[in-house]
Amino acid sequence: GCMYGGKEYSTGETIAYGCSIHQCELSRFVSYPDPTCCVVDGSAYPSGSKWQDECLTYYCDSGLIKKVDRQICKEKCQEDQGCQGNQIEFQIQMQPMQLMQPIQQPQPCQSCCMVGAITVQNGQTWMDNCNAHSCNQGAISTSIIANCK
Repeated sequence: GCMYGGKEYSTGETIAYGCSIHQCELSRFVSYPDPTCCVVDGSAYPSGSKWQDECLTYYCDSGLIKKVDRQICKEKCQEDQGCQGNQIEFQIQMQPMQLMQPIQQPQPCQSCCMVGAITVQNGQTWMDNCNAHSCNQGAISTSIIANCK
């Protein structure tokens, strides 16, 4: 079997961690990408992650990237003669897992914030419609974006 975090796993058992799946083969783990994650610009994001640009919200749904048109944006785009800029704001940024690296037990992070089941690093910000959230030493602070409707 394979040892991980003080527990023994038998051949064929798997552990999902980040965007990798580690499977026990005889005495070592073999890692492969989790097919439910979405790869964007070389980074893997878990199913359920969301990000947006000016007129679309994107989300990762079991390996497929889906897009949702936001109605307020459609109207805003017409006023602005089309959307200026295409800044994509990642709501939740997961660090892509390197394959075949030794598995480490994730350490609980004192200054991080939990958003659902996702850990957000201290100092990281993410968008949600007209709100900007940031993680500040374990507390989530929210501010409203001006001139946003």
